[in-house]
Amino acid sequence: SHYGSADAALWFALAVWRTDLALPEHAVWDAFVPSLRSIVDSYVRGAELGLHVDEAGLLHAGSQTLNATWMDAQTSQGPVTPREGFAVELNGLWCFLVERLSEHADHGDLAELAERSSASFRDRFWLPSRRHLADACVARALRR
Repeated sequence: SHYGSADAALWFALAVWRTDLALPEHAVWDAFVPSLRSIVDSYVRGAELGLHVDEAGLLHAGSQTLNATWMDAQTSQGPVTPREGFAVELNGLWCFLVERLSEHADHGDLAELAERSSASFRDRFWLPSRRHLADACVARALRR
């Protein structure tokens, strides 16, 4: 069995942020900043599951034979729902993490990546004529 998930670490970051907001002392986020920065650095360097950040600042995951998102069902013929590339939910979570970390005093070096990834996210996934975000597969088909 395969239990790899590119989004687990990103969902974790969102959970840390929301927990921090819910507590009066707001100390949770700061306690996890080193771990969260490690996630960003790993994804930028490149990691298992086909994870890497492209020149536009967006997160790529998976391959033609491997789904790295929560939609990871596979048969002997390959992924049931191909998700290779730039999945919208991964990149939404990625942009959130990079932006929140760039606002932290010790991680302002991420400001350029945060700005670039957010602009790229809007450009790549927002479908103005339909007024909603596109999934990676849909975005490719609609932009042809």
